[in-house]
Amino acid sequence: MSDSAHPAQPLIDLDELARTLDLPGVSERLRTGETVALGGLWGSSQTCVLAALTRCSQGPWVVVASSDNEARAVADDLETLGLEPAFFPARESFARRGDADVGNLRLRLELARTLSGPPPQRPRLIVASLLSMLQPIPAAADMEATILRLELGQHLDPEHLLKRLVTAGYTRQPLVAAPGEVSLRGDILDLFPLASPLPLRIELFDDEIESLRTFDAADQRSVESLARIEASLTGDTGGIEDGDGEHPARLLAPAAVWVEIEPLRSEDRSQSLRIQSPSHGRSMSILEGERDARAHLTLQSLPGDGRNFDTRSVQALAVGILEAPQALREASDGAERVIVLCPTEVERARFCEHVERHGGVAGLAASVGNLARGFRIPAAGLMVVNHRELTGIAGRVRPRKDQPAHKARAIQSFFELKLGDHVVHAVHGLARFEGLERMSRGEGEEEHLHLVFADDVSVFVPAARIDIVQRYIGTGCATPALDRIGGQSFRKRKERVQRALVDLAGDLLEVNARRAVSTREAWPADDEIVREMIAAFPHEDTLDQAQTDEEIQADLCGPNPMDRLLCGDVGFGKTELAVRAAMRVVNGGGQVAFLAPTTLLAQQHVDTFRARLAEFPVTTEMLSRYVNPARTREVLEATEAGKVDILIGTHRILSADVRFAKLGLAIIDEEQRFGVAHKEHFKRLRSQIDLLTLTATPIPRTLHMSLSGVRDISALTVAPTGRQEIETRLGYLEDDALIREALLREKNRGGQVFFLHNRVCSIEAMAAHVSALVPECSFAIGHGQMSAGELRRVMQLFTRGEIDVLVATTIIESGLDIPAAGTIVVHRADRFGLSELHQLRGRVGRGVNKARCLLLVEKAVPLRQAARDRLKALEEMNQLGAGFAISMRDLEIRGAGNVLGAEQSGHIAAVGYDLYCRLLKQTIERMHSGATSEELASGELADTGVELELGIDAFLPEDWIRGVETRLELLRELAEIDSEESLEAAEAMLRDRFGRIPPEARGLLRTFRLQAALGEHGVRRLSWQGDAYLLGFSDRVRLEAWLAPASVELRPIRAGLAHLRAPAGCRTPGAALEWIEGLLDPRRS
Repeated sequence: MSDSAHPAQPLIDLDELARTLDLPGVSERLRTGETVALGGLWGSSQTCVLAALTRCSQGPWVVVASSDNEARAVADDLETLGLEPAFFPARESFARRGDADVGNLRLRLELARTLSGPPPQRPRLIVASLLSMLQPIPAAADMEATILRLELGQHLDPEHLLKRLVTAGYTRQPLVAAPGEVSLRGDILDLFPLASPLPLRIELFDDEIESLRTFDAADQRSVESLARIEASLTGDTGGIEDGDGEHPARLLAPAAVWVEIEPLRSEDRSQSLRIQSPSHGRSMSILEGERDARAHLTLQSLPGDGRNFDTRSVQALAVGILEAPQALREASDGAERVIVLCPTEVERARFCEHVERHGGVAGLAASVGNLARGFRIPAAGLMVVNHRELTGIAGRVRPRKDQPAHKARAIQSFFELKLGDHVVHAVHGLARFEGLERMSRGEGEEEHLHLVFADDVSVFVPAARIDIVQRYIGTGCATPALDRIGGQSFRKRKERVQRALVDLAGDLLEVNARRAVSTREAWPADDEIVREMIAAFPHEDTLDQAQTDEEIQADLCGPNPMDRLLCGDVGFGKTELAVRAAMRVVNGGGQVAFLAPTTLLAQQHVDTFRARLAEFPVTTEMLSRYVNPARTREVLEATEAGKVDILIGTHRILSADVRFAKLGLAIIDEEQRFGVAHKEHFKRLRSQIDLLTLTATPIPRTLHMSLSGVRDISALTVAPTGRQEIETRLGYLEDDALIREALLREKNRGGQVFFLHNRVCSIEAMAAHVSALVPECSFAIGHGQMSAGELRRVMQLFTRGEIDVLVATTIIESGLDIPAAGTIVVHRADRFGLSELHQLRGRVGRGVNKARCLLLVEKAVPLRQAARDRLKALEEMNQLGAGFAISMRDLEIRGAGNVLGAEQSGHIAAVGYDLYCRLLKQTIERMHSGATSEELASGELADTGVELELGIDAFLPEDWIRGVETRLELLRELAEIDSEESLEAAEAMLRDRFGRIPPEARGLLRTFRLQAALGEHGVRRLSWQGDAYLLGFSDRVRLEAWLAPASVELRPIRAGLAHLRAPAGCRTPGAALEWIEGLLDPRRS
C-alpha cells in the first residue's frame, strides 16, 4: 500500500478515468449542444465524473446545485480532485442593502469582475447555487466606473474621495470595522471595499499619498505596505426583488456547458423559489432560457433516462477503525485501487500503520483530503472512502482552507464607559460619568474625566489617573445613590466588604492548603498516542486553547489532584480540551466520568467523544434516559469491571449503583445547573480525584487575576477561526411577514432553523401556525416530555439535515452543535434571562454562514423595563466573546457566583465589581505575606499611582482621534505603559492607526511613562511650581537612593513632601521634564 501523504500522481487519474468510462463520447455530445443525462452516480462520484469530463473539454463549465451548502460541497470536492473552481454563493434572501453577508458579497463581486474582464481571465469552472444564479450582479460598465487606482506619491483630494465613497453607499464611521465603511481622521483615510478581504489605509502628507497599506479591522494595526492599489468600490446590487444590475446567466459564454446536480432536487427548489414573488418568477424564466440555449448535462444519484453508471455507496464499510482493514479487503475484491482520505497527516500515518499491522489491503493508498461522500465505481476499478466513514460516525467535514478568520477581541475589561454611566472612584465612591473635558492644569492643558457625585459636586480626574476610575457593576439590585465627597458612607461600605473578604480569602486559602497536602500518583506525561490524538485535531488551536491545554497537562502530571475551572464563551473550544484531558487519564489506566446537565447534551458529548477518539482504543458509554434498562445494566457491569474508559451522562452517573474500577477524572459541564445535593457530591470529589469543571460563563480578567494562586482558572477569551458574530434583531410575534422572511432566508441558503417555544401545552399549535406561514419548509417538534426514543429520532433527523425547522423548548439551550443551523427564533423572548438568551443564541453560528437570532415579543403587552433592557442589550452585544459583557450587563455576576458563591453578591453591589476584585486580590496577597489583623481589616487600597502636574500639554486631540469611546479605550491602553519598550510599542500603535503623532499626544505618552518610572522610586506626587517641583513621596530611603548620584537640590517641607529645585537652564516645564527624564534614565541626559 502507499503511505505517501502527497503522492506524486493526482488523487485520481482523471484522464484514465475519462477513457475507462468513455467520457470523451459524452463530451462530444455536449459539444454539439445536446442535453445529456448521467444517472446512477452515488455520492461524490458525480463530482469525480465531472472532473474527468473537464479533461475532455475546456468548457467553460457552470455547475448549479440546489442550495449554497450543496454547491459548496461540490466546490470542495472539485478542489480535492485538483481543480480550481470559482465558487459563486448566493446573496442572502430578503437582506436589505448594507445588511447582506459581506463574505458572500465579496465572492459575488470578484466573480462579476472576472466575468466582465478579458476572456482569458474568466474562470473555466464556476460552481453556483440555483438562488445565486437568480440574483443580479453589477454590470461590466458599473464595475469599471468604480475602480479606485492609487499609488505612492499620487496627489489625492481626501474630501472628494470621501464624497465619492458616501455616494457609492459607504457609511462614515470613527473607525472602520466592517466592509462598506469609511473613516477620515486627520491625515488618515481608511476604507473597507466590499470586494476586498482587508480594509485599506491611505496616509497623506498634505495632498500627497505617503503610505498605502492594508490593516486588520479587529486591532486596527497595519498588515502590509503597498506601492499601489486597485480596488473596486462597487456596492451591494440588492436582491431579486429590489436589485439592479445584470442577470448572472446572461454573462456566461455561449459555449458554456450547464451542469445540473440532482435535477429532481433542483426542480423542487425551482418551484419553491418561483412562487416566492413575481420577481423570482421572472428571474427564473431568464435562467431557464439561458440554460436551454446551452449544452446541458445532468448528474443524479438515481437511474435516469440517459446513460447510467453502476456506482455504489460505501455505507457497508462503516464498521469502525478496528475492523476497517478486513472490511476494505472484502469490499475491494476486484478493485485495482482503494483510496482512503484522512483529514490530517497524523491520522493518515496512523491509519497506514494500523492497516499494515492487520494484514494490509492490496491497492490501498491513503491520502490527506476530504470528499463529501465516498463511492465505488466497479467499472473503473476504483473505490474512494473517507476515514470518517470507516468509523461509523457521521463526523463533520473539515472547514475549507480559505475560510476567513473572524477575529474576536480578547475579553480584557468591562471599562466601556458611556455618558451617564455610573462609575466607582477608588477614593470617593460612586459617581456619574459625564464625559471627557480638556482643562488648564498649571501651565499646560490636560484631558480629564468629569465625574459628578451627590449634590451635583463635580470632580475632574486627570486622564493619567484613569486607573482609579472603573465602571460600576452591581448584582441585580437598583443602582445605589451617588456618594458625597467627604462623606463616610463609601468608607464604611469598603470596610464591611473588607471584613467579608478576609473570611472568603481564608476559606479559599484553606481549600488550597488541603489540596496541597492531598496527593495521588501522577498521571504519565504525554506519550506518542496522546500526541497523535492532539495532532489529529482538524483545527488550529487558539492561543488560549494551547495555553490551557498545557495547564491541564501540568495539573495531571503533578502530585496533587487537579481542580480547574475552564471558562469560555459558547463555541470557544472547551469540549476539545476536555477530550484531551480524558484521553490523558485513560492512557494512564484511569477512568473518566463526564457529567452533563441535560440528556440531549450528554448525547451530544457522547457523539463528540466517540468521533474524536474513534481511532484509539477508548470505550465511551452513556447513562441517561435514552439508554434502556438492559443496556444500562451492561454499562454498569462494564464500568465496574474497568471495561468502560469514559462514562458520560446526567446526574444518573452519581447514583450509588454506578461503581468505577479506577475513577481518575471527573469532568462537570455547567456545575451551577446541578442541584445542591449534587454540588455537595462534587465537593467530596475535589479531595479525592482530578476535577475539571466547564462553564460557558466567562470569567473577567480582573477576577481571574484576583484569584491567582488560590483557584486554578483557565479562560478561553478568543474565538476559534471561522466563528462569526450572530446578528440579533427584535421583532413582534404577530409579525407573520417577519417570521416568514427569517425562515425562508435560512431555507434559501440551505440552512436550518431553531424555533424556540417554551410551552409544551401549546407547542403543537405553534408549530402548525408557523408551518402554515412557511409551507416551503419541513417542520418537527422536540420537547422534554416526549419519549426518549421519539426525541432522539427527531434530533437525529434534524442533525442529518432532513428537517428545515425544529420547533423546540429550551432542551436545545446547552451544547448542541448543528453546523447547518444558521437561524434561531425565540418566541416570547422577554420571558428569558439575558445569559439564558445568550446561551440559546449560541446554538447557531457554528457553520460557514453568518448566523441570525430573532427575538419575538408581544406587540400589545408592555414590557417591564428590565426585560426591555435585557433584550436591547442582547441585540447590541452580538460580537464574538460577548458572553462576559452580557453577564455584566445582566447584573447577575454569574462569573463571580460560580467561583465565589452567591453570598458575595451583596458585597459586590456595595463597592462595584472591579473594586471588589481589587480588594480581594489585595487581601489574598496580604494574607500570603502574613499581615496583621488590623492590616487585613483596612478597606483602603494601596495606591501605587503618581499624581502629576507637569505644566505641559498632554491629551489626545479631538481632531486627531474622534469619538470619546475611542479616546477612553486608548487612555486605558496607554495607562499600561511601564517601560521604554511598552512606550515604543504604544507610539508605534498610535502612529500606525492614526498617523503622525501630534505634540499633545507625545506629552501624554511621556506622562504615562513618567508615572510608572517615578512610582518605582516611591514618588507619589510631582507638580511643577514655576522653577521647582513639589515632590510627594512615601519612602525617603528609596527617593534618596535615586537622587543621590545626581547631586540635586532637595528641600524638605514636611514628612513626605519636599521641593526639588530644577537646575539653571531647566526653568521651563519642557526643559524641566527633560531633566527629570534624564534623572530616571541617564542615557537620555
